[in-house]
Amino acid sequence: MDRDSATGVATLYYRPGACALAPHILLHWTELEHVAKHAKRDSPDLLAINPSGAVPALRTAEGRGLTQAAAIMQHIAIRAGRNDLLGGDDLDARDDVAVWLSFFTGDFHPGFWPYFAPRMYIAGPTEEQYPAIKQAGIGLVQNGLAKIDAHLAERDTFVGPSRTAVDAYSVPMLRWAKNIDGVQFASFGNAARYYARITTEPGVVAAMTEQGIEP
Repeated sequence: MDRDSATGVATLYYRPGACALAPHILLHWTELEHVAKHAKRDSPDLLAINPSGAVPALRTAEGRGLTQAAAIMQHIAIRAGRNDLLGGDDLDARDDVAVWLSFFTGDFHPGFWPYFAPRMYIAGPTEEQYPAIKQAGIGLVQNGLAKIDAHLAERDTFVGPSRTAVDAYSVPMLRWAKNIDGVQFASFGNAARYYARITTEPGVVAAMTEQGIEP
């Protein structure tokens, strides 16, 4: 068992800029005691939780291993007594949080893979087709950004009047989009303004600083 989890402190395993940034931000928002560890894909502690070596992974304060960003964020919010980050007692808000967490996990996040890893989408040594695959990924990302941009019109947060876990999840996803060549991020004005605001929030700044990354 990880040394820190044995002492009753949750341990988050991350790689800088990956989607593990989302629960890292939520840990700061909730002020839940934790340790954040940069873990390579072959880290024994990480592999003990997730044999694929993917992040995020969380060793809970009780020593249980959790994977998947949305599940980890739900655990953090509940453990910290911050149900407001999941929509609170408002059923509509809770539904909206679940919908947007699912959007980031199931729709927006996978849209980046053709750009980041075009080899996954074609068999054989055919690298000359990689640019076309990456361009398709850019199209998927921009389609997702269009939905986000429309939703954020005249809004400061994704759900309700205050931040939720969705806002934390949006940070690494929008950061990826902003920093991809070919994505016209600035043309999605509502999303760009939202991202500029949220990346000045102290918890976001703290998590990014710990990971050694910039917006």
